[in-house]
Amino acid sequence: MPHGWQPSFRKDEVKKWSRENLARLTYRVCLVAEDLLLEDFPEPELRIDEPSKLLDMLKLNTRWGLSRTVIEDALLEHGHEIVAELKLDPEQFRLTLIPADIYTHLGRQRGWGEKEMWTHFDGYRVLEGGKLQALAGGDKRFGGSHDVVSFSPDYASGKVLARFGLVQRRRMMDWQKKPTP
Repeated sequence: MPHGWQPSFRKDEVKKWSRENLARLTYRVCLVAEDLLLEDFPEPELRIDEPSKLLDMLKLNTRWGLSRTVIEDALLEHGHEIVAELKLDPEQFRLTLIPADIYTHLGRQRGWGEKEMWTHFDGYRVLEGGKLQALAGGDKRFGGSHDVVSFSPDYASGKVLARFGLVQRRRMMDWQKKPTP
């Protein structure tokens, strides 16, 4: 059963700062039909890579144990070329890590989240002071396909897999239409 996010505040100063800033934050889950392409392979039994044209095009030797910094650098340097090679408009589409909401939604039916491993997700968690932590999840020990954790962008572990997807850039925008006055 999925769990909703529930912030907890430990220090009084943080509590006050967080409440003031949390009131201005909104997260709207993308709940509309959208076109996307995902790497749809089963979670591997072993931490061995199958040959992958996508990894070759990203100039990555593996999908295991990569830090978010290494992945983001590869996506920034080569992602637009891959999108263009697919004859898609790079201004409309973006190659990225699998979004957490897509992983959670499709994970159980695809058998994801059933191993003791994490998958890198697109996106970051913002900590106090603006420090970013990269999203990941999917470890069966901590909730399976509904598990979401965050790591330092420099964290690299052999227990973290990169799974990529091609998404519409508009998924990153506010899907809600602004009411007209």
